[in-house]
Amino acid sequence: MNRQAHHIPRAAWLALLAILAIPAAAAPGTPAPDPPVGQVVPLVACAGEPGYSFALYLPKAYAADKKWPVVFCFSPVGRGDEPVRLLADSAERYGWILAGSNDSRNGPFEAILKAQEVLWKEITSRFSVDMRRCYATGFSGGGRAAVYLALSHRESFAGVIPCGAIDPERIKMPKSGGPYYVMMVGDQDFNFYEFTRFQKSFLERGTAHWLQVFDGPHRWPPKGEMDNAAELLQVRAMTAGDLSRDEAFLAGALDRQMARARELEGRGLMLRAYDAYAQTATLFAGVPGAEAALARARELNADAAVVHARAQVAKFEAYHKKLIGAADGKVLLGNLRELDAMRKAGGEDAGPATTLMTMSAFQLAQLGAELLGRSQYPEAAFCFDTAAGLLPANPVVLYNAACAASRVGRPDDALEYLRRSVDAGFKDGKHMAADPDLASLRKNKDFQAIVSSLGGPPK
Repeated sequence: MNRQAHHIPRAAWLALLAILAIPAAAAPGTPAPDPPVGQVVPLVACAGEPGYSFALYLPKAYAADKKWPVVFCFSPVGRGDEPVRLLADSAERYGWILAGSNDSRNGPFEAILKAQEVLWKEITSRFSVDMRRCYATGFSGGGRAAVYLALSHRESFAGVIPCGAIDPERIKMPKSGGPYYVMMVGDQDFNFYEFTRFQKSFLERGTAHWLQVFDGPHRWPPKGEMDNAAELLQVRAMTAGDLSRDEAFLAGALDRQMARARELEGRGLMLRAYDAYAQTATLFAGVPGAEAALARARELNADAAVVHARAQVAKFEAYHKKLIGAADGKVLLGNLRELDAMRKAGGEDAGPATTLMTMSAFQLAQLGAELLGRSQYPEAAFCFDTAAGLLPANPVVLYNAACAASRVGRPDDALEYLRRSVDAGFKDGKHMAADPDLASLRKNKDFQAIVSSLGGPPK
């Protein structure tokens, strides 16, 4: 067994951002040079905290004699330029500053808190910021960080766009008030049911929000979806009285949201269409034409397809709650076996079941490693066979799947898992040759060839 399986792999720093670097102040007390406007600058050094940096976009009209809204952006892998590039066109259109942390990434939460507070202090002290219209966005762990930052400075944040994850975990959502949430999640995202649960909670509390579901798995939303979210925040600023109303803009935005709702209805995505109409009616209340959205939402509310879709969502929300709350390995394994049976049976439940199993893939691999260590080999093999199917390019999961398969007398499967593990990046031939979980393979010529290819001594 490879003990790395006890640790959920974290995404590494993907690139050294050295293009268009803006240095910090050359000497204490010397102002930092003005960054260029109208272009994405991937690396701006923090004047207040050497060693920290951020990606930046300043609109072309930026001038220090005016207050500007700012969007704080958080990536799960410290790529601050990624969300900044996604939102740059919208920022230019609406006059927003964009600042993406290059230091916040999935990992220890203390490091995330430090990175976001450094960014907050740097941007609010260095640029002319409208302290009543701050926004935040982020993907995955960055989505949680965005919500956390917004709730930590509630008096300043008007909105937040959490993508792929929303629960801030270490800070409570307020019972009322707070920023406007534009929640973004793919329909195949393993955190999908986290968003539907929050949607219900927000409806019960009366928290202003919008749930925007796009096609796809756990990833940043496409640019068009992010542009739409930005437009929704601009509409919210006008309808909430934080920005002067532009009736022509509101009318155009309403037309675009109605078109999106009709497109969803045309595709047969009736629950998503209902949400789109209902949310449009709420956000655009008082705008001429919004009553049509309310009327259609009322019609769809009792539609059989909508009722059925709601029931299915509730069913898998319950499984999601069980999975994230399962402290006992036997309980987790039992829930996953039920989901695996749904996945294999096919039908309408297969997709949601697979989505939830993907969410638990790393958790499943960790449980498999514990079962392997306790010599519970059939159970470990189930865990790793399932995890390997959900994480087909993870070398540690594939390696441990080979160990479990070897232990239960499936040498052909074990060898195939080892080949795939090596293809995915496993390199420790010495460990492989000595691993007691693979002892049954040591006289196998194919096993010896795999070990030899890694520079290990076959025994």
